[in-house]
Amino acid sequence: MKKALLALLLLLTVYGGGACAEPAGDDPFASLPAAADPARADLAEARSIIEEYLNYGRGDALAADVGFAAINAWRERPEDYLNGSQLDNAAAPEVLDLEQPPLLYAIFEQVTQLGIYHSAAALSAVGADEGLLTSFGSFALANGGLLFPGPAGPLAVLGWLTGVYQPPDQGKTMYGEDELYALLAEIYNHRQADPAAFAGEAAPLLEQSSPEQAPVVTERLAQTIREQLRNAYLARLSTLSETLDSPVTVSIQETASGGRPLSYSGYTARLLNDGLPAAGLPVFVLSEQGACTLAFTVEQYLLAGGPDQLGLYAPGQTPPAAQAARMFRLSLIAGDNELSFSTSAPTLEELEGYYSAAMTLEDFYLAPELGDDLTARELAALGCDAALQDTLGQYVGNSYPIAVRITAQDAQQGRALLVNQYGAGYELPFSYGDGRMVFTDAAMKGLVVNGVWTPEWLTEGGIGFSGQLQADWPEHPEEFYCQLSFTAEPQH
Repeated sequence: MKKALLALLLLLTVYGGGACAEPAGDDPFASLPAAADPARADLAEARSIIEEYLNYGRGDALAADVGFAAINAWRERPEDYLNGSQLDNAAAPEVLDLEQPPLLYAIFEQVTQLGIYHSAAALSAVGADEGLLTSFGSFALANGGLLFPGPAGPLAVLGWLTGVYQPPDQGKTMYGEDELYALLAEIYNHRQADPAAFAGEAAPLLEQSSPEQAPVVTERLAQTIREQLRNAYLARLSTLSETLDSPVTVSIQETASGGRPLSYSGYTARLLNDGLPAAGLPVFVLSEQGACTLAFTVEQYLLAGGPDQLGLYAPGQTPPAAQAARMFRLSLIAGDNELSFSTSAPTLEELEGYYSAAMTLEDFYLAPELGDDLTARELAALGCDAALQDTLGQYVGNSYPIAVRITAQDAQQGRALLVNQYGAGYELPFSYGDGRMVFTDAAMKGLVVNGVWTPEWLTEGGIGFSGQLQADWPEHPEEFYCQLSFTAEPQH
């Protein structure tokens, strides 16, 4: 997985820019506020960020902090207005959709990339510590074949040009200055991600220039690289600002099957963090058609803490005092999102969780001659004891508390873990379809269990289920059976 993400990151961030062009000449940072100006950056911090990026192919928390500081300053927001705590839910997905990455993950990537390019522009700035650049160029030269992603390659080439390369003491001018520059720029365009290869091709070419010509041409290319790094930083600053202003919508639609009426018209839809209302986001109301569209900007979403839950609440009810009638897990993308749900039956994913259940012994039979042959331990394994032979009336019809945990293996297969009040547990597999949890010949301590549980939406909120299980003993057909019924509600 790490290799796949690294390959993806290289694909997304390999430094581009086409053919080298002459620098524009004007200072692109002249009007930047201090926190967004690479020329005023902490160079030791900048080097740490670039080294982390080179070693691991990604930005770290420090890069994110620099990126947030830059974008806050650029947008004239208070310090820490946007910050890393708002990206706590920005985990990398197991399978990343390049076209529609999760919103928080995409923002984290943009912010850290901004911090990385800010650092590269800082290290390349005229007047920065040339020793840092020189050491970076020397490292690249000593590690031939190592690819330098993103701005790390141009930065290492710049270090080689300005600190490692030494012009010839004498030489014959084979090319005019512009021609030599064009040839050198072409090598750079093809080899910027492999600084050692660039040096290997550029050095012989420069040997064909005079001591006066070589420094002029290398400085021209160095200035071009500085300009490219600055422009790349400014482009990311502008792109992130546009992203923060871009809208996010969530179109909600309730559907009903079998002619059933809609259940949630007039309910409010609220984005939540750990069950609590997300600050600063509006509340929306489902129409008579069971629909509404939530709309907010990416910046509003971040300021609200990147909520990953949506709850539907009955009219007049608000969290945290009231429990949501329906809860949904969100993984938003930039732009338009859709959330469609049915009033008919929960999905297996929605069923996952812990339940408090009542188990009732509806019927029980153990053939007398079979019971006489069973030890107390064997009877206990069946969930009863030796006294059961004479006291069935004390058990049949009575309910006993148990805990149930439902887990999904996929959309149609799950497992139910039943744990009694003494801690003994049994795990039973089931299939799920048409709103029914079907247990078929599930093995349990030598018994086989069959039955059906039916989940339903509870009026007080959440999901419950009810149903029956029958246990039979294949080794003793018609000599043993046990009929159990269950009702369950969410565990609080």
